Amino acid sequence: MKNSVLEELEPQSFVEENRIIESSELLENLKELVLKHHESKEFNEVKLSVKDIEDKKLQRIGNIVARADNYSAFERREESIEKDQREDTHWRRKPLNPIFETISLKNDENKNDSSYFAYKLNSLSYESIFCQRLATGIDANNFRGNNEEELYKHICNFFDEIKNINSSNYDVFFSQLYLLMEKYMWCIASDTQTKISDISLFDHLKSTSALALASYKYHKENNILENGNQPRKEIKQFTVLVGDVSGIQNFIYDGIKSEGAAKTLRGKSFFVKMISDAIALHLIKEFELNLTNIILTAGGKFYILLQNTDDSTKKVEEIKEKLNDYLYKEFFGQLFVNIVTIESNGNEIARNFTKILEKGNRKLNWQKDKRFFNQIKENPIFDVKYRSDGTTALDRLNEKFKEMGGKIPKAKFIGIRYNHKADNKKTFEVIENMSIQFFKSKKDIDILGKNEKLDLVISLNNIEIVENYPTILRFISNYAPLEEDKSSLKSFEGISNAATGNKKIAVYKADVDNLGMIFSIGLKKKKNISAEELEKIEEKLTELRKKVKLFSRPKIVDTEENVIYRVFFGQGNINKNGYEKIKQLTEAICSYLNVMKNKF
Repeated sequence: MKNSVLEELEPQSFVEENRIIESSELLENLKELVLKHHESKEFNEVKLSVKDIEDKKLQRIGNIVARADNYSAFERREESIEKDQREDTHWRRKPLNPIFETISLKNDENKNDSSYFAYKLNSLSYESIFCQRLATGIDANNFRGNNEEELYKHICNFFDEIKNINSSNYDVFFSQLYLLMEKYMWCIASDTQTKISDISLFDHLKSTSALALASYKYHKENNILENGNQPRKEIKQFTVLVGDVSGIQNFIYDGIKSEGAAKTLRGKSFFVKMISDAIALHLIKEFELNLTNIILTAGGKFYILLQNTDDSTKKVEEIKEKLNDYLYKEFFGQLFVNIVTIESNGNEIARNFTKILEKGNRKLNWQKDKRFFNQIKENPIFDVKYRSDGTTALDRLNEKFKEMGGKIPKAKFIGIRYNHKADNKKTFEVIENMSIQFFKSKKDIDILGKNEKLDLVISLNNIEIVENYPTILRFISNYAPLEEDKSSLKSFEGISNAATGNKKIAVYKADVDNLGMIFSIGLKKKKNISAEELEKIEEKLTELRKKVKLFSRPKIVDTEENVIYRVFFGQGNINKNGYEKIKQLTEAICSYLNVMKNKF
């Protein structure tokens, strides 16, 4: 590997020039923590272990980082292989394998499966999530997609984009760095010493950051960093928050009228996707955490890692009640957010995360019977008030979502404002005092920024950093055909008129079979897995959920003919119109899934 890339970047100069860390002392401390974050005895000789940090307070912080790294990488201990069994593969050429490699719904566990799939080094996109089949065996050296030249180019592209980050604001810098790490490290294996490497470097670093920050908050709030009494590993310093937004199906379909139905359905399904993100963002803001602490948001569910302090559970309950007060009044009890917390130590998270989530889901189910208990006591009857035109408050809500559904296909970015009341014309409220606005371009954001700043920008379907704003990525299938002037959506009549022969449209709905079985038992069928290891697969489940989430949203077929109309944002459902393109779409999906048919 050429060293010039690292030399050109000069991390210390970069941080100093961008005034990310203005204190020279703090910068030196950061350098020492980066170099000496290891607990393993393997690093003793080179003086790169935590115990080599002289400053005792800094050493205690180093211990927090080192333990977080160990907890995040716990699967390596369980899945590592003996040296004589390791592949003759240089670590630079070891590719990331898809999670499908460790999934099986068959009982023939001893069958020798010669299939082997891997990801090519590439920036994250709809197209890059599809893995490649290796021609021979399981020797990663035969995977010619990741050679030295491509690796060097990949790293150069990453560093080039990092150097373009230009902000002295920490939140902006952190979010943009996080975004670029996701863009380039999603396809790099976190561990190159196993036969199957299916956890990305990005996911490993993300979980390490979440554990380290939550642990640091626990230590700081309990004055442990100052007095030097390091807590025992069994101390429950973490809180795993499990949340669920219920009532989604009834909410989406309630009150839908034939006129503007597609726009309304699109707006409402997008809203229920957005509300999980909004609640998660609100929670990490309240607990002074960052994006890495959001483990997952999908299908109305969200998981967050918090510090376990005296008031954390009480604070979560207060936030939940405020959220439900708003949802009860605004949406007439159709949507309800249920949140529970589970206290845990690092070893439990590393070893038994699935059990923690199972416990959380049981608590969620138990609390469903208490839906809006406090709110109903205060306000048991809704006043539906009719307007002069005969419409109700629910009708007005659907009008709002119809307006939202019309804006989504034209949007490239979504701006989020905290502590902001929406006007329902340009901005829409997701939860109380958190609003969103749709933007067609960066220029539109810049124009707004002259008068009013956004707190966060979501880049849709394409990793684009918006200068001066914290930026995150979300993949959504927001495509819908537009009229030639791009000002409005094409009508169904316009779509049908583009058909050859009979001027009609087709409705396509698809569902991937066995997803529930894959999530619940598929990973447990891994060959030679022990009973203990069954409890240590949540990181793989998280990776699988993310891949399914991405897979359900791609523009698999060409859309230049402007005839495919995306209706729903559901994780497992794909709804499109246009017959010939539907045939191509089905063939594309099936051809990809069929290479995995022996596993499912």
